[in-house]
Amino acid sequence: MTRNQGGNPGWRLRPVVGLAAVVVYVSILATAASAAPGFEVTIPVDTVVRAPEGSITDFEPVIQVPEENQGQECSVVAHAQNQTSVHPDNDLLVTSGSSQVVIPDVEAQSGGSVEGEGTLVLGTTIVVSLRMGPDEVFSAGFDVVIDCLPDETTTTTTEVTTTTTEATTTTTTIAPATTSTTIPDEVMALVFVTVEGECVVEDGKGHGEIAVTLSVDAAATVVIRDGDDDVVATVTQDSVVTVPEGDAYTWEASPSEGFEFAQDFVPTGDIDIEECTPTEVKDLEVLPFTGAETEALAVIAAVLSMIGLLVILATRRVEN
Repeated sequence: MTRNQGGNPGWRLRPVVGLAAVVVYVSILATAASAAPGFEVTIPVDTVVRAPEGSITDFEPVIQVPEENQGQECSVVAHAQNQTSVHPDNDLLVTSGSSQVVIPDVEAQSGGSVEGEGTLVLGTTIVVSLRMGPDEVFSAGFDVVIDCLPDETTTTTTEVTTTTTEATTTTTTIAPATTSTTIPDEVMALVFVTVEGECVVEDGKGHGEIAVTLSVDAAATVVIRDGDDDVVATVTQDSVVTVPEGDAYTWEASPSEGFEFAQDFVPTGDIDIEECTPTEVKDLEVLPFTGAETEALAVIAAVLSMIGLLVILATRRVEN
């Protein structure tokens, strides 16, 4: 298992202080020396993390727990909001000391949200981490709220008697931190698309290959057309499309709901796949005459032979 550093959430300790005045009857609230702190870690929903399966990625910063709060029991409430893509078995981990709260499978549904809760006993630090699933990509956001429970309190009431003045005593209490989380209805996340083409020779024959790469699966649709403007392929994830060589192709990309391209990105392009099949020159071979041509030559040869024989006979008669 590997551990990576990533993310950059904010966290804050937010005590709320209230004042109360008591006249004649004095209420004394005895609390522990340490206050009841609250911590919050927020990661925006357009966050993308890539890491090997099974690795642990720590989101920064690691929260340093004040010494007076170490050993305190705290409740953990987490809300995770997914983008449109689904990446199974991505788990959110909240760890402090030897205790840990796990919110499993936070990207199980497209555009869905997952809530989880648990209890931590604070150590010296609080770490919010991601345990990567088999897709090796995380594209979601979350908000983790950690509220520490106040220690047990005792209340003593004392009646004050006086004949000249009224005694007024003020006590100060520190209440647990309260937090609220708002997830926007729609957050536009960036998606990056690359399209490249080449001619490839295999087994002595050439063909074209058009490679399409998306930074997030299903975040965009790429349509590839041939020279006759017919659709060759429609791609929504990393793919290699095989096409005939010696043709010109065009492509056009459009983002899915909830995604957008960078401002300088041009969503169309041309790809020329030139012919690359090797040319071979074969040795010339002279074949014998066959068929009707051979028969005609035989007849001509026979006629010439007879003419030659007649000439010889005629010559002998003249000599005699």
